[in-house]
Amino acid sequence: YLAYAELGAGGSSIVLQGNAPGTREVRREVPYEGVAVLTWSPKGDRLAVMSPPTAIRAPYGPIRLLDAETGDLTPLVDTSAVAFFWSPDGRFIAYLTPVQSGGQQAGVTFQGVSTLSAAQSPELELRVVDVASGDDRSLTTFTPTPLFLGQFL
Repeated sequence: YLAYAELGAGGSSIVLQGNAPGTREVRREVPYEGVAVLTWSPKGDRLAVMSPPTAIRAPYGPIRLLDAETGDLTPLVDTSAVAFFWSPDGRFIAYLTPVQSGGQQAGVTFQGVSTLSAAQSPELELRVVDVASGDDRSLTTFTPTPLFLGQFL
C-alpha cells in the first residue's frame, strides 16, 4: 500500500492505494482536517494518523489507526498528541502530549518555539498506548529544551 494526504476540490483526504491480498487494486479516501501526519506500523498493515479536529494548519491532534485492508478508521488517542512513534514490533505507540501544572492536559501552541526560553517551554508527558487493547499509560513528564521543540517537534 501507498498512503499520502491530498488536497482536492472536496477537501483534504488521506488516500490509501494498493492491492489487498487476493483482490484488485483498491483506493480508499478518508477525510481529515488541518494537517495530517502519517506513519506506517513496522508490520505495514496499519497507518497511524494524527491530525487536529478542526481545520487549523498545525501538526498535532488525536491519533487514529487506519487498517489498510478494510479501510476502518479507529480512534486510539483522544488527547492532542504533538508527536508519536511506533515500537519496533508494532504493538505500541509512544506519544508526547502537553500538560499544564497539576498534570492536566494543556492546549497546544508551539508557534515560535525557537525563541522560547527554557522557563517558557511547555511541560510534555510521554505516554505509551497498547495498539491492540487501547491501554494507555504515562511514563514520565519533562520540560523539553527550546532546541528539542524547534528541531525535533
